[in-house]
Amino acid sequence: MWKMIGRILDFRAVALYLLTILILIFTNQSGAPSLTDLLGGVPRSGSVYSLDVYGMIKWCVCVFPPVAASVLFMLQETGIFSGYTVIRYKNVKMWMITRLGAVIAANMFYFILCVIFTTVTGSNAHLAMTAIAHIALIFQIHTTMLSFLSVSALMITRKPAIPLIVFFIITGVTVMLGTTVPTLSKYMIGLYGMVCISNIYGTDTQGDVIISTSVMLLLVFSAALITIRQVKVKIQLPFRVQIRRISWSLLSKSSTSVNLLKVVKY
Repeated sequence: MWKMIGRILDFRAVALYLLTILILIFTNQSGAPSLTDLLGGVPRSGSVYSLDVYGMIKWCVCVFPPVAASVLFMLQETGIFSGYTVIRYKNVKMWMITRLGAVIAANMFYFILCVIFTTVTGSNAHLAMTAIAHIALIFQIHTTMLSFLSVSALMITRKPAIPLIVFFIITGVTVMLGTTVPTLSKYMIGLYGMVCISNIYGTDTQGDVIISTSVMLLLVFSAALITIRQVKVKIQLPFRVQIRRISWSLLSKSSTSVNLLKVVKY
């Protein structure tokens, strides 16, 4: 597992994490941001629903790094040499579960970096530990959901562009609809990770936070099951075919190939 975490949190991922956090800190309009300002999402003013373009862009940038790291990691892990790493595990299911665990760890590491940066600047002094714990719960589940859904889309289609489309539909389109159309806000999963509009802070809630968190967890488990199913089809079967072809080739070159081929065949 530690090797997997080291592979997903490579130089590219850590550099992307640090660069994104610094951009979010230095572009904050009200000085050094607290953890709520950094990861809280797009706040609402009373009951007014309007399109906040800056807030939407900030939110997309905020949740993008762990998703990008997860997709790049899975692209590498499910490449042409994946069949040779599968044999080190009991089965393909355990092989994929280990990598999904690394995806969860990458999302946790991103949040920890955000906590460290906002704590160093002294912006979290007014936040209670319960508030930080609530942000940790909602934000990490949300980014993990986005990562798992993007990885699942990658495994189904095998096209790197599809996870980006899934990400921007969830994070862009649903947030835009949820912030401009009040009646749709509680159904837009792109809003579920925003603590600024959850009932944790009592500000114009878009739905019960327990229900929204449960929905996100359900999507996480569903995406994980789909991913495991897809990897069984796309990796295990070709690997078995490779082994059979290699065995057949070796046996056909043997001096006793006729008898051995009959045994293998029947």
